[in-house]
Amino acid sequence: MNPLAIILLNETDWDGFVQAVRFLARQGAPPDRVLWRMANQGDRDLFGATRAVAVGELPATTPLRLPASFVDLARLAFLHKSRARFDLLYRTVWRIGQDRRCWRNPLDCDRLQLEHMSRLVRREMHRMKAFVRFRRLVDAEGNERHVAWFEPQHLIVEAVAPFFVERFGARPWAILTPRVSVAWDGDALRFAPEAKRKDAPPPDAGEALWLTYYQSIFNPARLKIQAMKQGMPVRYWANLPEAAVIGALETGGPARA
Repeated sequence: MNPLAIILLNETDWDGFVQAVRFLARQGAPPDRVLWRMANQGDRDLFGATRAVAVGELPATTPLRLPASFVDLARLAFLHKSRARFDLLYRTVWRIGQDRRCWRNPLDCDRLQLEHMSRLVRREMHRMKAFVRFRRLVDAEGNERHVAWFEPQHLIVEAVAPFFVERFGARPWAILTPRVSVAWDGDALRFAPEAKRKDAPPPDAGEALWLTYYQSIFNPARLKIQAMKQGMPVRYWANLPEAAVIGALETGGPARA
């Protein structure tokens, strides 16, 4: 069997990936003969000698019978930044089809890797919810919008966006990231290409108020730097207004305590 390149719409094309996995499994395509490529990255041109099929060209197939625990992990692991996730996920589906007992083994290498990837994604989703900081913008007509800059390590923006709709649904907002941007206008979510940090608004008066509040609730007696860095890794500090005062609070903490 010649290698078959499956062309997904983009890196977060879960529906297309599911459709392709169903087709490949029904066709009995071994994992080592399948290549995963993205339509929006021009990968199709790299494989002139390989048969390439876009997910939209695949025929519809019936769902596969897979353990619910695998599907739950797969949805999260699919949002990991590693391109190896496609091979890992399809290989696991293939192995489950050959022998379902492999998934019941808690020490199975593929299962352990999927669990690790899903934990990282779940943690990043939590951090996006916790560390996004909006800044208020008002246009010439007085219309207000809140805009934030965030740099996620994994492909979580589309998955986390509904959380912000539920939390801030009454006001328009936008989150800019290096991979994709998302905006809510009060009626619908809209996704756009990547943005740059300079596209985000500068500090505003509300940010100064937040810093005053943050410093006022600081308790030096409970200062635990390592624990703080585990919960709020340093890589996020550049986009957190309160990070500008952490050094001063840390230095003066012992004396205040």
